[in-house]
Amino acid sequence: MSHFLRKNKKWIMWGLAIVIIPTFVFWGGYRGSGNGSGSGAHNADTVIASVGGIPITVQQYRNALDEQIKQMRRGDAEIGYKELAATGAADRVLENLITGILFSQTVSQQPIELDRHFLEEQLRKDESFKDDKGKFDVAKWNQWIDEAKTQGIDWNIQYAQIADTLQRQLFMKQVTASARILDADVKKQFEEDNTKLKVKYINVDPKVEATDDQVKAHYEANKSKYDIPEQRIATFAAIPLTPPRPAIVNELVERARKGEDFAELAKKYSEGPNKDSGGDLDWVSQTLTEPPYREPLFKLGVNEISDAIEGPGGYYIYKVEQERTNEQTNLRDVKAREIQLHPKLDDAEQTKRTQQAEQFAAKARETKDLSVAAAAANLEPKTSGKFSTETLTIENVPAEDARSFRTALAKLGKGEISEVVRAPRNLYVATITEIIPAVPQPLEAVREKVVADTNSEIQRSPEHAEKVAKLAQDIQAKAHSLQDIQTMFPDLKAEINETKEFSTREFDYSSGLFWNPREIYQAVGKGQPGAFAGPIRDMIGRIYFVELSGKTPPDETAWKEQYPKDEKDIRKGLLMAKENQRLDDYLKDLRESAAAKTPIQSNMQVISDVLGLNKEEADATTTEEATAEKPAAEATTPEVTLPAATGSAPAPAAESKPADPAPASTPANPAPEAPKAQ
Repeated sequence: MSHFLRKNKKWIMWGLAIVIIPTFVFWGGYRGSGNGSGSGAHNADTVIASVGGIPITVQQYRNALDEQIKQMRRGDAEIGYKELAATGAADRVLENLITGILFSQTVSQQPIELDRHFLEEQLRKDESFKDDKGKFDVAKWNQWIDEAKTQGIDWNIQYAQIADTLQRQLFMKQVTASARILDADVKKQFEEDNTKLKVKYINVDPKVEATDDQVKAHYEANKSKYDIPEQRIATFAAIPLTPPRPAIVNELVERARKGEDFAELAKKYSEGPNKDSGGDLDWVSQTLTEPPYREPLFKLGVNEISDAIEGPGGYYIYKVEQERTNEQTNLRDVKAREIQLHPKLDDAEQTKRTQQAEQFAAKARETKDLSVAAAAANLEPKTSGKFSTETLTIENVPAEDARSFRTALAKLGKGEISEVVRAPRNLYVATITEIIPAVPQPLEAVREKVVADTNSEIQRSPEHAEKVAKLAQDIQAKAHSLQDIQTMFPDLKAEINETKEFSTREFDYSSGLFWNPREIYQAVGKGQPGAFAGPIRDMIGRIYFVELSGKTPPDETAWKEQYPKDEKDIRKGLLMAKENQRLDDYLKDLRESAAAKTPIQSNMQVISDVLGLNKEEADATTTEEATAEKPAAEATTPEVTLPAATGSAPAPAAESKPADPAPASTPANPAPEAPKAQ
C-alpha cells in the first residue's frame, strides 16, 4: 500500500476493526520480571482454542498479551507473560478473544441489508476525508480513490467490511439502548471528580534479604548479565527528519518577553497536552538528573521567559511564575508554564528523505564503502563513541536517537552496512568499524548488583506474592488504622507517608505511587478524615493501606463556573460507562450461554508454553511436534474446558482481533468502485 493508504485508510484495507468490550484497565498484577514472552516453541499458526469452528492461534494470543502488557506497564515496572499468568490477566486475555468470536457469530446470525450508497456515505464521514474545519475534503477523497484504483482494491470486499462494521455498531446500539443518566448522577460525578483528597499510606512490603547461597545461585544462572557488555564503534551518515526551525518559535519568545499574556499565547499556539490550561506545569520539582531540555527552566527567575529550547519532538518555551525551596530535597521548585511547538515534515518531504536514505544505503552496500557512498550523496560521515546495548548517550548521536541507533546496530557484523535506521530525529545508514568483546566479571566485582537483582527476583516470585497477600489479610483483620499496623506488625517496619492533595482526575504519578485515584476515592473519599481502608493494590501489584487525612469538596465557585462547562462531558462519560456495563452484562451472558451449550476447548499445554510456565524447554518442543502431526483445527489435546467468565473482560488489542467469519454473501460480480466527488 502507498504511504497515503497506510496512514489515512488502513482501517479500510484490513477490516474496520471495532472494540466490542467495555473499556478496561487492569489495576492488579505485581512487579514483572521483564516483558519477554514464553518459550516461543510453537508456530504462530498453532491453534490454542477453537470457538464455533473458528480458531484462535498462538500469534493472536501473543498479540493480545503484548497489548495487555502495554496497558499494565507503568513507570519502570517490567511485566512479562508469566506475570500476566500469575495475576489472571492472561486468562482474561484469552477469554476476551473467545468473546470477540462469539460476538461476531451472534452478529452474523442477524444480518442487515445495507444499500451500497448508504455504505459509501458512511465511508465519506471518516475523519481521514475531512479538512481542518471538519468538512468533507473532495481532494482527499479523490486522491484515495485514485490510489485505491492503482492498488487494485476489491470493492466487494471493502463494502462487505464496511457493512460488517456497521452491523456490529447497530447491534451494539440495540444492546445498550436502555442506558439512561439522571441529573443527580451528573452532579454526584462532578463532586467526586473535583473533591481534593490527601491520604496517609503504608506499603505492605516485607524486607527481602537474599542468603549468600541464593546470591551465588542467581549469579551462576545469569553470569553473562553481569559482563562488561560488548561495545561497538560505528561510522554513519544521517539524513535529518526534523523540519527547519519555524519563524513562529522566535516570534513567540519575543512576544512573551514584550509582555503578552503567556497563558493566552500557550492556548493559541502550544501543541502540548496542557495547551487548554495555558501551558500550566503547576509546581515542578528540580531533580539531580534533569533532561537537558528541562534544565533551563530552573535557571529562570520569576517572570522570566526562556529562549526556545530544542527537546523531544520540537521546541519548548518556559515562563516561571513562582518559586519555593522543596523541604524534602532542599532544591528549587518552580510554578511554571510552557509552550510546546512540534513542527513536522509533510508526507511528501518525509517520503523524499526516506527514498534518499534507501538509495544511499543501496549505494553503500554496492560499493562496500560507506564513506564513498556518503561523499556521492553529499553526506558527512561521522564516527560514534563506544556504545553497548545499555548505553544511554552516544557521542555524535542525538539523545532521542540513541535507543533506536544502538538497538538497530546491536547485531550488525563488523564491516556490514546497515539497512536504513529510522530514529526520532534522523535516518541513519551505518557500518560497525570496531567490536570490543564483552568482559566477564567475578561475583565480588558485581556483588552489590547481584544482591539487588536476587532480592528483586525473590520479590517477584509467587511465593513472596503469596506471603505478602497473607500478611495483608492479617492486617485487614486486625488493624483499624495505620498506627495499628506499626504497633501490631513491628517486623514490617512500615513507614507512614502522606500524598500531596489530589483528585480523581489529577494525580501525581511522579511521586512513585501508581494508584488508580478513583479507587482511593471509593475506598476512603466518601468518608471523613481518619477513614481507613485496605488492602489496595496499585497498577504494578504493590499493596497499600490508606487513611484519609484531608478532604476538600468543590466550593460554590466551582459549582457556579466549572460545573456548566463540565456537565456535558460528564454526562457523555457516564452514559458511555453505563452503555459499557450493559454491553458487558450482555457479553457475560453470551459467554455463559455458549459454555452451557458447547463447552469451549483449549490446548492448555500450548498456552502454558506460550506463557513460559513449563519448566523444561523439551516439553514445549515435544508438544510442538505432537501438534504438528495433526491438522491445525484438530490440535487441541490435552483439552480443558474453559469456565464461564465472571466480571469484566479486558478491551481487546486492536492488532489481535480474531478473524471474523466471511460475510454471509458477497456479490458474484465485481462491485463498482466508489465514485469520485465533484
